[in-house]
Amino acid sequence: ARAQMVIVVEDPDCPLAARLIEAIAAEVGEQGLLVLVTGDAYEAGSPMPAGVRVVSFSEAGGRLGPVISQHVLVEFLRSLWADAIVGIGSGLFHESLTPYGRALADTERIFLGFPALETGIFGQETGTSTRYFYRQLEVVEGVFTPDVEVASRLVYDYQLPKDLAGKIYSLEGESALEEVVRRLKDALAQIEFFTAGEKET
Repeated sequence: ARAQMVIVVEDPDCPLAARLIEAIAAEVGEQGLLVLVTGDAYEAGSPMPAGVRVVSFSEAGGRLGPVISQHVLVEFLRSLWADAIVGIGSGLFHESLTPYGRALADTERIFLGFPALETGIFGQETGTSTRYFYRQLEVVEGVFTPDVEVASRLVYDYQLPKDLAGKIYSLEGESALEEVVRRLKDALAQIEFFTAGEKET
């Protein structure tokens, strides 16, 4: 069945994912949102807005091997005819964008969400943005971060030119989150998101 919005996530309990899931469900209705979980963390009955459709890809396609799993994931996403696809923390989705990203972006509006970096056991910074942010930024329409600090740091660390920096949207504050979700809802809108330097006052 068609989904108006799709969120592809490794762990739906990730704070950034949980905020977007709740806000999008409130905007488009529970049946307008499909959450596709590619990790093993999700269990039926985990906190989720009532009525939201959840598909566990790890059960449906996780045993196919990495190359076939990537292909199956992309074809499944295409079949949903979504207005927007948002990937947050899903290694499989990120890896799928390497061979299929540009082709998928020709037919789908793709966004990525990157939570704040964490400190590893040896003091190094870890997180999906360290591996995937820069190489996939040109493929997607936008990148969501939990706050202005993360957005500004991505711009600074990668010395992004203005056109790429303008793709990074801070979701700090409820009004910023609600505005982005409203604009995500309209696939044909001329979207002007909050940029990295803006912060709710």
